[in-house]
Amino acid sequence: MSKAFEAPRILHTSDRAGGFPRTLLRWWDRFRAERRIRARVRKLGALDDHILRDIGLSRSYVEHVARHGPETGRSGNGKGSDL
Repeated sequence: MSKAFEAPRILHTSDRAGGFPRTLLRWWDRFRAERRIRARVRKLGALDDHILRDIGLSRSYVEHVARHGPETGRSGNGKGSDL
């Protein structure tokens, strides 16, 4: 029998298992991570310039530190605060 005359295969939910739930979970994880980052930015942004300078940050570097960590992309001694 020729394949041209076969009925199209019906996709069952088991064929797509995990697709939508996995996508939803990835979105939710990214959403929560972004909220944590924004909370760090708010906390660091609430500090005055003198305190930021004491811990080795400038105000323009606050968001970078909140997103990537204290020593990413800058030369330092390897010691940094655990944000």
